Amino acid sequence: MPQTSKILSWPSPKHGRPGITQATFTFDSTTTSAATPYTVLTISGRVFLKSIFGFVTTTLVSAGGGSVALGTTAVTNAFIGATTATNLTTGLWWDTAAGSATGSTVAYNATGGNTAAVMNKLLAVNVIINIATADVTGGVLEIYAIYLPLTDGAKLI
Repeated sequence: MPQTSKILSWPSPKHGRPGITQATFTFDSTTTSAATPYTVLTISGRVFLKSIFGFVTTTLVSAGGGSVALGTTAVTNAFIGATTATNLTTGLWWDTAAGSATGSTVAYNATGGNTAAVMNKLLAVNVIINIATADVTGGVLEIYAIYLPLTDGAKLI
C-alpha cells in the first residue's frame, strides 16, 4: 500500500496555534521539600517544545544548600541542570544551571545543531521542578514555555 502524506502549515486549524505558557511556582517551607518532583506544567497531547526557561521574581531560600532542576520525571534535569537555589536571585533569568542577569544567547552550531538543553524538544509528559539536597523554603519562579501543538488539542498549562 502506498504511503500517504500531507503538508501541515502553522497555525494548523486541526492542531491549534503555537502557544506560550507561563506558570508561577512558589517555594515555601510547608510544601516544597527535598528529593521531591513538583509538576509545574501539565501537558495534554504531544508538543514540540521550542523553548523553556524561568525568571526569578523572588530570591530562592534554602538553609541547607538545596538545588533545583527543570525536567521531567524520567530525566529530572532534561531542560536545566541542578542549580543551587540561593544562586537564583530576584531578576535573574533561569535558562542554565548558572542563570543569567541579562538573559542568555542560545548557542546553535551549524554542524551539531542546537547546543542548548532548553530548546527544540519533543514532549509528551509533564514538566517538573525537582528539589534535591535540601528543602527550598522560599522564593518564586515563573516558568515560560513556547511550544507548537502536534496533536489535536495539545497544550501545556
